[in-house]
This record gives sequence, C-alpha cells and structure tokens, in this order.
Amino acid sequence: MKWLLVLLLSLSGIAVGYFTLLHISLRMEQLLWLLVFLTNGFIISRFAEEKHFANGFMVGWLACIISMVVHLLFYSRYLSNHPEIVLVNSKLEPGFDPRKAFVIIELTKSFFYSLSGGIFAMMINAGVKKFYENR
Repeated sequence: MKWLLVLLLSLSGIAVGYFTLLHISLRMEQLLWLLVFLTNGFIISRFAEEKHFANGFMVGWLACIISMVVHLLFYSRYLSNHPEIVLVNSKLEPGFDPRKAFVIIELTKSFFYSLSGGIFAMMINAGVKKFYENR
C-alpha cells in the first residue's frame, strides 16, 4: 500500500464535501464522486506498483469519511441546500437523532463508493497496462 498516496488522494473528500455544501443536487454529487474516482484511478495506476484495488478502496473510504465529517461540521448548511435530506429526516421515528441516521447512511454509502473506487483503480490499471503493452 502506498499510504502517502492514499492520504493525499483522500483529501479530495474535502473538495467534494465543500462542493456538496453548496447548492448542488445529490445526482451532481454522484457525478463528482465518479470524476474523483476516475482521476484517482489514473493516479493510482501511475504511482502504485501493486494492490491497486486496495489503494483505490482506501482512498475512497477515507475521502468519503472526510466528506461526511465536512457535512457534519456544517450540517445545518448542508440541510438548507438539500431539502430531500430534510424530507427523509421527517420520516424518521420521533426521538431518533437525524445526525445518527445521516452517519449510518453515509457510512453505508461510503462502503459502496469505496468498492467503486477500488474497482475503478483496478480496471484503469489493467487498461493502462494493456495500452502500453500494445504500443
């Protein structure tokens, strides 16, 4: 594992977290994550000699956790720009803390995003290797 590379690439979670505080939809957030994972996949392919899936998974996991922390630090602003989250919160059981539900949902989402990050890194590495072998 290239831990320095993982830590540096996971800082993209700060950018995603910040941009989602602005008024962008959840669909745009997903497209932003796709762009991040594609970019990270190419960078991991270039700088990690092995364990591309593990590097991509850890980058995705840490980036999503960082993004979640940004959302929690500015939770009221996040809610003001995402009325669909407020609607989900209104359907929770009375007395259940919406922040806890948010953390549970974000951690679940983070796991699947991390899998995507690992798969992208692995697939991009295979494609890049094949491209350079054919030259």
